[in-house]
Amino acid sequence: FATKMNDARERLALLAVPARSLEPGSYRAYLTPSAMEEIAGMLCWGGFSGRALATRQSCLFRVQDGEAAFDPSVGFTENTVDGVAPAFQGEGFTRPAAVPLVREGRLVGSLVSPRTAKEYALATNGANAAEMPESLDMAGGELSASDALAVLDSGLYIG
Repeated sequence: FATKMNDARERLALLAVPARSLEPGSYRAYLTPSAMEEIAGMLCWGGFSGRALATRQSCLFRVQDGEAAFDPSVGFTENTVDGVAPAFQGEGFTRPAAVPLVREGRLVGSLVSPRTAKEYALATNGANAAEMPESLDMAGGELSASDALAVLDSGLYIG
């Protein structure tokens, strides 16, 4: 607890630094766990949905089409076996132990409810009706938070 409070106190001083505008472009960036939580939350809201991908309403449609990708180090899995979700969804359909969603930065799977499977001729993987992850697992990185600023150099630190 004390460590978290000290970290928060140090970051509080950053709010006094004047905002800077950035030109559109590519930047190296470090996302803190809380920043990554915000992004993962947005992705969970229809990003991995089989229905949203089939109707091109997913925020990941460009990744699906191969026009964009995550960094090759990024991986997401619906990890039922190690997570908190039960091994079945609300209508009683069973779920596999894991559903790979993103591997090496590429979209490789989606969450498909029984209804979406029937409607779009897809194979169900026991996803809930909303097709949102319940035990999302992101592959860990190799950079420690204490080394982030030194490695980042002149990139963006997003907290």
